[in-house]
Amino acid sequence: MAKQIRVYGQSQKWTALGIVAAYLEMHPNATLSDLQKAFPKNEIGNEIDTVDSIVGKLTKAKGAFVDAHDLDSIVKAAEGVDLILNGLPLECTQNVLDAALIVKANYQDYAGTTELYEMWKESEFYDPATEPKLEDPGTLDWWRSISVMYKIYGPKFEKIGKLALFGTGSAPGLICAAASYAMRYLDKCDTITHFIWEGAIAKRFQ
Repeated sequence: MAKQIRVYGQSQKWTALGIVAAYLEMHPNATLSDLQKAFPKNEIGNEIDTVDSIVGKLTKAKGAFVDAHDLDSIVKAAEGVDLILNGLPLECTQNVLDAALIVKANYQDYAGTTELYEMWKESEFYDPATEPKLEDPGTLDWWRSISVMYKIYGPKFEKIGKLALFGTGSAPGLICAAASYAMRYLDKCDTITHFIWEGAIAKRFQ
């Protein structure tokens, strides 16, 4: 009997991604050609055409198909660039960070990552006694992952004379800058609470 997968999504884009992920789970050896046949252009669009339509009017940019889960693929596309701006899913962040170091490029991302917590636990900095007391495991993973970016990756970029900016999107990023700016006008502040919409009720950053 053929495998069946039920996909739930809170928005159209995440549902579409879930459907594609389900297809790859059912067909692990599928090629790009198989995907294009399974999901014709008139249903989900063609990624290459979409990228080219976005950057086509720019004089210093071009579209490229990159497998963000393959470090070598990112490195090949990034050769010669001055800055890598990472807007990929969080599980791809380590590959993009490593690629930026390999090609000696500056790095910027929108949201950091939650996927480096194991690296933190294996590092010299890990000390359970000094970690924040956070009830939500996902929030602790985020804290550990961000710590890796600053404590472990930060010095690596400094060593090659490049700059890495983490969490520069809306949250973290703009919301943090806004809170910092507001502090200039307050005599005292005991607590700052960030409310973020991430397609669900988010506990991270609160």
